[in-house]
Amino acid sequence: DIFAGGAPDLSLLKDHLSRFAAGEFAALPDIVTVADDVLAPALGAYARDTRTIYLSESLLASASSRMLATRVLLEEIGHWLDAAVCRQETPGDEGEHFASVVLGEPLSARDIARIRSEDDWAIIQLAGRDMPVECALITQDQVDKLEAGIDQTLDRVRQALALEVFAEKLPVIGDDLKAAFDAGQSALEQ
Repeated sequence: DIFAGGAPDLSLLKDHLSRFAAGEFAALPDIVTVADDVLAPALGAYARDTRTIYLSESLLASASSRMLATRVLLEEIGHWLDAAVCRQETPGDEGEHFASVVLGEPLSARDIARIRSEDDWAIIQLAGRDMPVECALITQDQVDKLEAGIDQTLDRVRQALALEVFAEKLPVIGDDLKAAFDAGQSALEQ
């Protein structure tokens, strides 16, 4: 379904996927890091002309962005798979669709419609040459989902703190716990 619009060679797609499942990744394209300004505002890109995945240096430099780097790499592998198995370019951002499926992220009908209508093509300058690429951009919808997840987590923390019972006048520890609870709740509400 991800590559359906590109008329995929299903036997070739199944072959690639079964090799990946067996831990064989030799067929993957080259992966190269480039300066952030080469890809900006994208974090990654796949170029059919060079059969290469390009990743921004800052994406890989930060240990805190490990999940983001995984997502971007999966998206670019999805772009490569589309080029490798489809007779024509699949409409939309098949890389994002592929990454979401591999990561087990639920996609609503609205998400799929947005992905299928997205234009993720750009031209980058590499070695003094214009190169068409498909890019991995973080969309506002993805940022919204992340923020919603953070908000849900904070709500759960607030609820858990609200259920805690602290004695008003316990010697030393009770007063300190109450003060810490009040300070924590105040910080969360800001």
